[in-house]
Amino acid sequence: MRMFVVFVNIFLFFFLTLTAQVKYTSAAQKGSNLPDITITNMVNHTTSSLKLSDLRGKIVVLDFWSRGCGSCIASFPKVEYFNTIYRDKVFILPVTMDSYEVFQKLKVKSQIIKESSLPFALGDKVLHKMYPHQFVPYCVWFNEKGQFIATSNTISQGMIDSVLASGELESTSVAMKVDVDDESFSIIKTRLNSHIWNGREYFSKIRKLGNTEEERTKGLYHPLKDSVTGKQIGISLNGLSILEFIAYSYGVKTSNVVLESNALSYLKPPKDPDEFEIWRDNNVYSIDYIVNPENYAEYQQYFNEFRKQDIQQELGIVGELREVIRPCYILRRKDTADAIPIMTKSAEQLPTIEVTSNGIFLSSSTMKAFVIVLSRALNRNATRDFLVIDETNISYKMDFYLKVKNLNDDKELGRELSRFGFDLKLEDRSIRSLVLREQK
Repeated sequence: MRMFVVFVNIFLFFFLTLTAQVKYTSAAQKGSNLPDITITNMVNHTTSSLKLSDLRGKIVVLDFWSRGCGSCIASFPKVEYFNTIYRDKVFILPVTMDSYEVFQKLKVKSQIIKESSLPFALGDKVLHKMYPHQFVPYCVWFNEKGQFIATSNTISQGMIDSVLASGELESTSVAMKVDVDDESFSIIKTRLNSHIWNGREYFSKIRKLGNTEEERTKGLYHPLKDSVTGKQIGISLNGLSILEFIAYSYGVKTSNVVLESNALSYLKPPKDPDEFEIWRDNNVYSIDYIVNPENYAEYQQYFNEFRKQDIQQELGIVGELREVIRPCYILRRKDTADAIPIMTKSAEQLPTIEVTSNGIFLSSSTMKAFVIVLSRALNRNATRDFLVIDETNISYKMDFYLKVKNLNDDKELGRELSRFGFDLKLEDRSIRSLVLREQK
């Protein structure tokens, strides 16, 4: 789930309502029309109802979301911006099954919802049945003629421009994956590549995948078994980019990876959130490793070595762990009597951290979550990669709202942080890093 924001919120479940004049039962098909229904539970709209067919002449995107989807809520400032700059050409409508009562409770917790002027369709039943999906965000696109053209799990300016220019939205191609749980070892190994590491034979394959829901729900670590014997024969790592796969194999965070060659810059995701969403959808991989069932108990301890060998032999990348001098933002506490208190007042508050159009909002958030968001903000438009190191020793939950228009302006950010008793300084530090270079 998407954007460079962390948002975690859990609420009680409520029932919902939406009325429609026409019933539809078919799923979206290429060229099918925008439903001729009237939504009667609109908020932040000129009226409390909206007839969808009246939107023909504009590109329409139904943006399905729910109160528990942090990345959905995190995207609303961006969606609101698109609705503003493409006012006469595009209409993006966030649609949720959550009722008006649930929405109002969410507004109390979410600064993004509180500040948003987006139109929302609440209590939906009909559209969810017409365009079924398991996960959100889920976006259904219609062209200016009101014809369905595609679905996606994000909305970007590039995607909007593409539809405006051609009337089409390119879909991510999906590479079919062999389900090794349903086949025997003797068949599976013929579909993978054979390798030898220190006299030990293993089979592996790195596959590029699409953004299918099935692959994204398998989990990072998926055991593989021989259906004939029932024995475990290997593992599958799912939903990783190549950079994440390499970092995982060497036991480091992706933030601790240093590229020694510009030729490897393709490994790093773009810092712009819109570009990142598109990049992410096109850079998802599954990596399978299997061995002879009789050798699994002995060989499983060597899987990391197998992966490192494949990184070098299959990807042409050599990794080395060593100390590297890197620019770091150090976050410390200041002994300031007039600092605004930040400790959470109520233990019952649920954790929330959002990047709004006005800054960073925290409610019962941990320092770890805040550092992640702060790091992404400081690196968004930076020409170098900065680490953010927490030296505050804060273990309690925090509530505060950093009101900063330009989050990657470290001076403005530092001044606002000082109001809450923080000190942010840029220093060079020796950091144990994974240095990657091309194999010669």
